[in-house]
Amino acid sequence: MKHTTGNFWGLVLSMALVVMLCSCKDSEKFQTITPDEAAEMMATESGYVIVDVRGKEEYDKGHIPGAINVPIDSLKQDIRNNEAIPELADKKKVYLIYCRSGRRSNEAAKLLSSFGYKHIYEFGGIIDWKGEIEAIKPAGE
Repeated sequence: MKHTTGNFWGLVLSMALVVMLCSCKDSEKFQTITPDEAAEMMATESGYVIVDVRGKEEYDKGHIPGAINVPIDSLKQDIRNNEAIPELADKKKVYLIYCRSGRRSNEAAKLLSSFGYKHIYEFGGIIDWKGEIEAIKPAGE
């Protein structure tokens, strides 16, 4: 009888682990795509928002044309405090997210998807971007 009880609890623990793993996967409802796939989406689709989650200084030095700057630290603070982020108001819109190397964009994608954003595409870093980059010139130049 002792052996049967052990099998029962092993089965219960195994099922609990499966449920936990499935739940974690469901909370990350974003897609990781390549920079080339993001460029293809930008060329063939409309209605998306390109989000650069780097700091302002990094953004100003060079960003993808049309990208908005929502630094990851501001994003984390605003979204967790339930403060409105005007650039990200529509949770059903398509958001293409990048940073320098992919670490911050992945963090931002996880955060946004956990707060109910439906169409998040994380495409890594600008260091792998082959397309056009524009910079903001400081005042007086």
